[in-house]
Formats: sequence, C-alpha cells, structure tokens
Amino acid sequence: MNKILKGAVVLLIAVTLFISTAVTANTEKEQFSAAGVSADAVQVDNTETEVFNFPNIEVMGGPSLFLQSPTSPYEDWYAYTSDLNSQYRCYDNFWDVNEPICDIHWWGLSLYWTGTEWIQCDPEGMLFEIAFFTDNGGVPGDLVCIYSDISPDRTFYDTYNSWSCYEWSYVLDPCCQLSNGWVSIAGSYSPESCWFLWMNSPDGDLICLQVGGTPEWKEDDLAFELTGEEECNPDINVKKDVWDPDYGGWVPANSEGTAVELPICEDAKFRIRITNTG
Repeated sequence: MNKILKGAVVLLIAVTLFISTAVTANTEKEQFSAAGVSADAVQVDNTETEVFNFPNIEVMGGPSLFLQSPTSPYEDWYAYTSDLNSQYRCYDNFWDVNEPICDIHWWGLSLYWTGTEWIQCDPEGMLFEIAFFTDNGGVPGDLVCIYSDISPDRTFYDTYNSWSCYEWSYVLDPCCQLSNGWVSIAGSYSPESCWFLWMNSPDGDLICLQVGGTPEWKEDDLAFELTGEEECNPDINVKKDVWDPDYGGWVPANSEGTAVELPICEDAKFRIRITNTG
C-alpha cells in the first residue's frame, strides 16, 4: 500500500512540474511576440545593449486638435509593432478635427526583434510613412494624404521596462484636410534594422487596428496628437539713434531727455534699427 501511495505522489509531482513548465512557456510566448511588447515582458539581460536616451526637449507645434496621450510606464502599457519591414501595420481613428492637420506627434519604441526576444535599437536614421484615410463605416476607407520616407524630429520621452520610449513629430507639408478618419504610422527604414512599436493610450474609443495581428482589431487605442498650423505672433522692436558730433557716436533719440542739440538748418544723421521679436 505504501509503495502505491509513493508512486502516486511521484506521478502527481511529475504532472505538476509538466503543467508548470507548459504555463511558463506560454507566458513567455505571450510576452515576447513580434506583434508587440507589454508591461509584463521582462527585458532580457544583455550587457552589450545600449539604452539610447536623449534630452527631453519640448517639441513645438501648432494648437492641439486631437490627442491620445501615451500610457504611463507604471500602468498596464502595450506597444504594437507597426513597421513596413514586418507583417504588422497599425491604424487608429480620430474625429472632430475642425482645422487642417499640419503637424503630427506620436510615441513609441525602437526595438530589434531577434526572432525570440526584443532588444533596444538605436533609432538614429529611422524613416516613417504616415497615411490618412477617410472613415468608411468604422474602418479605414480611401487614402487622403500620404507622407513617405519622412525623417521626423525625435526626443526621449520616458523609460518602459528599461526600453527607451520616444516622442516623434513631423510637420506635414502640405497640411492634410480631414475632420474624421484614420491615421497610420509605420516605420519604413532603419540602418540598424529597428522596428517601430506604437505605444498604446488610455484615451480614445477602444478601437484600433493592427493588420497582421491576432486578432487584428484591438480593444485599445494608440498614442498620437494632431496639431494645427503653428500660430504666428507678429511683433517688431524699433530703436532710433542720432549721431552726436560732439560725442563722436550714436546716442538714443527716443526721448527729449536724450535729444542731441544741433544748430538750426544743420543736417542730422539718424540710424533706425528694427528687430523682429515675433
């Protein structure tokens, strides 16, 4: 009887170990997929991997027309692969944009997929393709504007699980006129074979599309901002000087207190300096 019980215990331990191993393998497969990376994924320890951080410089642009901000690195974030060199490309919708779209900002990672894991990748020299589409009953419709192989401005945004997240921005020339529709942002080239992974957002309507993903339609949103034409505030500063022959130089001529006394009918020499302060 004791031999039977010992055999049953050994069998139970073996089954438990097998189930535990299978669950671990499935978890790693979900964390490390070419389709994207999540907050649950642990970066593989690689002492040769360099984190490419840049100063957090404010990216300028026009007035904000539509904004879905990136998820905090301390929350349940996910970054979706959207790159023309992969099988994945992402789209998200926007609405109620009442001005031409003249500038776009987006957030995401620059990573290299080894086939089994993600590692940090230098974003220097990365190019993108940005495309705007009409809305066709809740799906991307006709192509309206496309900007191919663009080189956007880039600044370091924050760190997500030791991966550097960046804010990219690009001035659209010409502006794109579309009040409701879809935008797609995808990496198109990288000298280091980096892929762009688009950061998700807690804002929006919980609808976005990743062509090639499983499933393709996500109950999620992507981080981007549409801005209008940069505002112009014209202004000038005018300074007037007069040549003082007794002093032998220019002196201000903006007030009576600094005026130069010259004989009547004698020519005066003035200098006017105009500075653009707008």
